[in-house]
Amino acid sequence: MSKYVISISSGVYTRGMGGTNKVILSHQKMFNKYGIKYVYLCPVENGVTNKLRIVTKGYWNLIVDGEYQGVVNELRFQDFRNKQFQDGNEEVAVFLHHFKGIDYDSLKQILKQNNSNIYIYIHDYYLICENYNLLDDEGNYCGDEGLKIKCVRCPHYKRSLTIQFLFRELMNSISNNIRFVAPSDAAKLIWTKTYPEFSEEVLVIYHQKLFGEYEWNFSKLNKESSVKIAFVGAALRSKGWEDFVDVVKSSPKELGYKYYHFGMGGENNPNITTVPVVFHDGLNTMIEGLRNNEIDIAVLWSLWPETYSYTYYEAFASNAFIITNVNSGNMCDQVVKNNNGVVLADKKEFIQFLNNKSKLVSLVNAYRESGIKGPKLLQENEDIVDIVLKSNTEPSRCNDSRRLSLKVRVKCGLFAMSEMVVSKIKELIHESH
Repeated sequence: MSKYVISISSGVYTRGMGGTNKVILSHQKMFNKYGIKYVYLCPVENGVTNKLRIVTKGYWNLIVDGEYQGVVNELRFQDFRNKQFQDGNEEVAVFLHHFKGIDYDSLKQILKQNNSNIYIYIHDYYLICENYNLLDDEGNYCGDEGLKIKCVRCPHYKRSLTIQFLFRELMNSISNNIRFVAPSDAAKLIWTKTYPEFSEEVLVIYHQKLFGEYEWNFSKLNKESSVKIAFVGAALRSKGWEDFVDVVKSSPKELGYKYYHFGMGGENNPNITTVPVVFHDGLNTMIEGLRNNEIDIAVLWSLWPETYSYTYYEAFASNAFIITNVNSGNMCDQVVKNNNGVVLADKKEFIQFLNNKSKLVSLVNAYRESGIKGPKLLQENEDIVDIVLKSNTEPSRCNDSRRLSLKVRVKCGLFAMSEMVVSKIKELIHESH
């Protein structure tokens, strides 16, 4: 009997950018490798207006093994499922990757039509706050405490309350076995502060596994060396691009730094050499670019706590010394764990650090002489495939008592959310008077 999985997210992964789409693409390839069909759904969009995605409720793009099949609603998708059953194909899991733009009523109907285990991935913090990277509209990090009193006057507050409520309501409607997957301990820690009722159901599965040691890019620097410094990743404010541009602008030319950008986006800057990198050209394209250019220092300056960060592991695999900041989540955690860089407080300290070239060269050389080496090879972590297949062939760990316990915890979360919503409504009524 052949097998297939269903995967649901917010956009078309075969042409989208960003870490979530990269994970989904890697999942498709992994499951296909084991002869498992990959069935993907995402909302049909009518367009984008003022950065707001307009979706057609109840209609989904259907993609199978990377090939676009057309548009379906939940009834036509059930026909698709029935056809799979008639052809002897067994549904073994459902993956929920992102909820932005998702029609919850339609999603409930799709989920009610199956008995498979459900795996919900924590790619960012959208289920905590509509501004999924926990930054305010000025680009400042709001902290990891979730929605609090300080958030009440934020333009994202009411919508974020609704998102949390709808998600908990969805969880309450599901009778399937549920697992959440966090790609790092940092992601699990932050997410479960808002959703403590699910803490026992969260698995930590890193997206990649590291193999071997990369033996190159260990040449010793000196004060006269032309140090190659690269911003790695998309040129977005949330990734720290604007800070990086400011740092480059304030950098004295006599220091002899050569600045690069490996990624996409960003305006042309005469002081920064851009090397376009798109993962659709190959999952290891970034590693190859960093290695071939022998980058000395990789700047990973996300202003929010990254749940994973492919770019960290790609920079590590090139033996680049890494500069990051205290708010960068798994980036910061991994730099501390592997001792392969420096964690700074803010842009001011970043500028001071670069202006002291002798200290910078000394730290880079100390790293290169330490014997610490990045991985020779990064491979997609197939543990999730093993978990799906094992869960499908062995008795479920989520027995009746455990399922009942989860239901109780979900209802408690819903009650708490209801109290928050009522409190907010009363506050709005009070303000209107």
